[in-house]
Amino acid sequence: MITLIIIALLPGIVWALGKFNLTHLLMPFTTAGLLLALCTAICGWNKSAEPIYHNAIYFDNFSIAFSGLAIVTTVLVLVLIRTYIDKAECSTNQQYLSILLVLAGNVVLVSFYSVITLFAGLFIVLLGLYLQLARSSEKADNTIIKYGPASIAVVGVLLVGGGLLIYVTTGSWALTGIRDWSIAHPHDNSFSFHAGVILLMIALSLISVTPWQLFKTKNDRTQLSNITLFFVSLLIKVSSVIAFLRLFSISFALITEFWIPVLSVIIIVILIAGNWGAWYQSDFPRMLIFSGVTHTGYLLLGIAALGSGSGSAVFLYVTAYVMASLIAVGTGLLLQQSGGISLIESFNGLGRRNPFLAMVLSVALFSLAGIPLTAGFMGKFLMFSGALSRDQFGLVVTAVLSSAVGIYYYFKVIAAMYLRSAERADIAISAYNQWVLGFAALVIIAIGIYPTILLDFTYSI
Repeated sequence: MITLIIIALLPGIVWALGKFNLTHLLMPFTTAGLLLALCTAICGWNKSAEPIYHNAIYFDNFSIAFSGLAIVTTVLVLVLIRTYIDKAECSTNQQYLSILLVLAGNVVLVSFYSVITLFAGLFIVLLGLYLQLARSSEKADNTIIKYGPASIAVVGVLLVGGGLLIYVTTGSWALTGIRDWSIAHPHDNSFSFHAGVILLMIALSLISVTPWQLFKTKNDRTQLSNITLFFVSLLIKVSSVIAFLRLFSISFALITEFWIPVLSVIIIVILIAGNWGAWYQSDFPRMLIFSGVTHTGYLLLGIAALGSGSGSAVFLYVTAYVMASLIAVGTGLLLQQSGGISLIESFNGLGRRNPFLAMVLSVALFSLAGIPLTAGFMGKFLMFSGALSRDQFGLVVTAVLSSAVGIYYYFKVIAAMYLRSAERADIAISAYNQWVLGFAALVIIAIGIYPTILLDFTYSI
């Protein structure tokens, strides 16, 4: 609980620092607060815990593991954007607020033990997202005004509708109360209960799969804003999948024969749509956005293979995906900063212009493609083997074919870096960026070579 309190206080501190024009203190105060929150979370590992606030929140090992990962990711993002702070053409205060609000919502979403708390967590993360999308009226355009709130409203209606149907049937908002009702009514074919389950599934799938990065304003091209929006969207995607896993593993584990076939159809649609969108992209950021849709499908595969090891498998995959995304987005923005463009052709000759950047980006792309000896390969192996253990053969075949398709568009970038030449200037890279990108690459390689480092630590989640 102390972890959540510290993170919840940080947006207020950031607002006050911005109000009194103390923006030079944003980075040290925020980083110190996040590290303190991380320490308090780690101190609670493997300690007995009970749900608090009338079964609203439960800080177990599951919550601690995913909260810790989110905090570490946020610290790395803040270090990565340090280079762009001084050159920012927009309010850095609001960039921090967006990131911290989404992080606070993320911690709630991995700790909730009641449907009401789930609603609260999603409200907080979507508030942080909207603050980033429409942070100033002079930069807002019709895309934001029309589609941003509309998308959030649709998700909200589905969530509230599903939650109310569940409550009307079971008489409980608590996850354990819903589970107990399922145990007491094993053969109940209540329409309202099953409809509520489907609505919650669709809503959480929509939140996690929606490419929120595409909703940015047309006039907003600052690098600080771009990287903030990308990682705000990344945290929302990850936290939604984790909330999905927590809700369905606790409350609906006894009715898997009902909802897993529906989820399997959703996963197949997501994999096809994501690959279709990424296949035709010549723009690197857009390729990452659409390929991220397919990675949501792989993560949902871990839920379709619900079992005792699902939490650990999803944690490893999320770690691999987040680290690879940090490298890919950071490298792409460095190329744009050096005067390049966002097209894949801007990577031509990068292996000679900056061998370090080319190397770490190759590691990230290998991981995203699921090449052996990377964390991404181990993540996909765990997802696929878990699904096979539940006889989800058709789903696994679709996922394997999807992964094979992904190799094509990821390797287009690698081919551009090492097999094509271009007369472009060398790329300067700050010590901050070198540290973050190098650290993320080492994590990917370490987990890929020796995955038991992570699996043994997280087996209890």
